[in-house]
Amino acid sequence: MNPPTRPPRPAFVLALDGENLELLERFVAAFDMPVLGGMLARGRRGLLDPWINPLTPPSWTSFLTGNWFPRHGIHGFVLHDPGTRRDSLARLADVRCETLLEALDRQGARTLVLNMPMTWPPPRLLHGSVVSGFDTPGRESPFAWPAALEGRIRERIPGFDASLPARRREGGAGVSRREYLEELLQRVRWRREVLGLLLREGVPRLAVVQVQETDILHHKAWDLLAGEGVPGGEEGRILRALYEEVDRLAGDLRGALGPEARGLVLSDHGGCAGRWVVQVNVLLAEWGFARPLEGADGSLARPEEVGTGVRARGVRLLRRVLGRPLTEETGTIDAAAFVGREIQLDWRGTRAYLAVGDHMGILHRGDGEPLDDAGREALAGRLRALRLPDGSPALREVLPGEEVFRGAGAEGGAVPLPLLVLVPEDGVFLGRRTGGAPFVPYAPEIGSHRRHGMALWDGPGVLPGADPEPLPVVDALPTLLAAAGLPVPAGLDGTVRAGVFEGLARETAPAAAAAAEGGRAAGEAPSAAEEAELRARLEDLGYMG
Repeated sequence: MNPPTRPPRPAFVLALDGENLELLERFVAAFDMPVLGGMLARGRRGLLDPWINPLTPPSWTSFLTGNWFPRHGIHGFVLHDPGTRRDSLARLADVRCETLLEALDRQGARTLVLNMPMTWPPPRLLHGSVVSGFDTPGRESPFAWPAALEGRIRERIPGFDASLPARRREGGAGVSRREYLEELLQRVRWRREVLGLLLREGVPRLAVVQVQETDILHHKAWDLLAGEGVPGGEEGRILRALYEEVDRLAGDLRGALGPEARGLVLSDHGGCAGRWVVQVNVLLAEWGFARPLEGADGSLARPEEVGTGVRARGVRLLRRVLGRPLTEETGTIDAAAFVGREIQLDWRGTRAYLAVGDHMGILHRGDGEPLDDAGREALAGRLRALRLPDGSPALREVLPGEEVFRGAGAEGGAVPLPLLVLVPEDGVFLGRRTGGAPFVPYAPEIGSHRRHGMALWDGPGVLPGADPEPLPVVDALPTLLAAAGLPVPAGLDGTVRAGVFEGLARETAPAAAAAAEGGRAAGEAPSAAEEAELRARLEDLGYMG
C-alpha cells in the first residue's frame, strides 16, 4: 500500500443509488435539507461515470474495489454461464479482486458499512461492522457481521428487511403506489436507526451508508421526479419526507464523524425517463442469428420451476380461449419484463443470443454455425445501425467481448468470453425475450438508468466548484481515502484524483492488486427459495426481462 499522505482523519460515504445532481439540487432548494444544502454550497460537485455499465451491481462493485468490471467480474445482476446456460445472482463471493473495505480491514482500520450492494454474504471484517444491502436474498437471510449484530437489529426493528421491498403482501395482495412509497420512507428511517446502533459502538475511520430508495423512486415514480416543479398531493408529501430523511441521515454521519471528516455523496449512475425496451433475441431471430422454438413466446419457466411453469401455461391457455395474443404487449415495462427464465431457442440453429437483460447486453455464441470474424462484424454492424421506432439510435456502443473483458482472468478459462457487449443509449433497456414485438415502449411513470451519476465532496481542504469532467467511479474511493490519510492499495484501475482537496496529487501505482485473504463467507449461497424471492423483487423493478 502507498503510505498515507495526510494525517489520519475519519471519512464517510453517503451513496444515493441512481441519484441525479440536478434532481438533488432541486429538492435541496425546495425541501428542508440543510445538511446536503450546505455540502452543495461549500463543496465540490460534478458528474460521475460508471463506464459502460450504468447498473447497480457492477458500478458499486467498481466503487468498492477501485477496479473496472473486467477485473472484478461483475457485469450485472445475474452472472451467466454460457456452457450450462444457467445464471445465478451476483454476490460478493463472485467478486474476483479484493474490496477496499477488506484492504482497510487488513490494515486495522475500523469500518462501518450499511446497506451497500454487493456485500452479501457480509464480509467477516476483523475491525468493522457490515449490514448487507438489497442483494440479501430474503427477509430471513443472515445480513449482518458480526453475527450478534443481526440479533440486536431484529430486536430493535422487528420488521427489518435488508432485501428489496416487495410489491405484494403475504398472501399475494398487492399494494398501492402510495403504500409502496411509504415503505421506501420507512426503510430510510430504519437506516438511521441502524446507523445509530452501529455508531454507539465507536466512531469508525470509514463509514459507508447506501440509500437504495432513491433509485427505486426512478423505477416506480419517475413522473413524480420529472419536470421542474415540486410534486404535491399525498405522494408528493411522502417524497418530501423521504428526501428530508436522507438529509438527516447525512447529518447523522457528519455529526458522528466530526468537523474534520472528509465526506463524499455519490451515486452509481443516473436516472432518466424510460423510452424503449429492445428485445434483442427477437431481432437476432429476424436477422437469422437465432432460431426460436416453435410457439416460443418468452414466458416459459425452467422445467424444475413447476409452479411458475404451470402458471405460465395457464395464462397462455386462457389467452388462447379469449382469442388474445400469447404475449401481453400493453406498452408498459411491467409487461415487457415478464421474465422467461429459460430462453426458448433452438440451440442447434442459434449462432448468437442475449442471455441476461441487464441494460448492458452480453451476446454469447450459440451452438449453430460458428460466427467467424466477418460474421461477427456483420452482426455488430447491424446492431450499430439499429434505430428505435422514433428514429433515434438504440445502442451507444457495440464492443468485442475480448476487448471489454481483457484482463478479467477469463481468457483460457472454463467460461467462454462474450461474443459482443451492447451498451444501450440512456432510457433504453435490453430484454432477452424470444417472442413478441422487438420494441416495447415504457410507461411514463417508469424511469430507467442513464450513464452519468453525481459526486459531491465535502470537508476541510475541499476545493469548491464544479468538476470540468466526470469522475470515474473507480477513482472515488481511492481519492477519499487519500484525502483522509487512509492507505490506498497499489495496482488499482482507479487513481487518486487531483484538484478535489488541497495538496492532493494524482497517484498511480503499477503493482498488481492484492487478492482477497479469506475475509469472506465465500461458501454461503442463497437457497432456491431465497434466490427466487430476490429474483421476484428484481423482476418487479423491471430487471432481468
